Amino acid sequence: MKSNHVVIEHADYAGAPLRTEYHHMMKGSVAVTVGMDVSCGQRLGRIGSSGRSSLPHLHLSVLRGGAVVDPYAGPLSQPQTLWREQPADPTVLPPASCL
Repeated sequence: MKSNHVVIEHADYAGAPLRTEYHHMMKGSVAVTVGMDVSCGQRLGRIGSSGRSSLPHLHLSVLRGGAVVDPYAGPLSQPQTLWREQPADPTVLPPASCL
């Protein structure tokens, strides 16, 4: 059975391994394979409603050194953002651009 998730192992960040996980993707939509190098902006798959959910969504987990972390910087998170750019307004998403 094929899984509906993608795990990306990134280069170390501040001396600790960084990993992102994308869960609940559309069945049969995963566009990458194990061991494949991926680039910024490359399609990994499509958002879906796999698992026990009522609407399409994407579950993103960010792990640094094996611990789940919030990628946003702020008073209730870590002091440094894990995004390339983080808007000052917390209601605005980071830009979808590659540097």
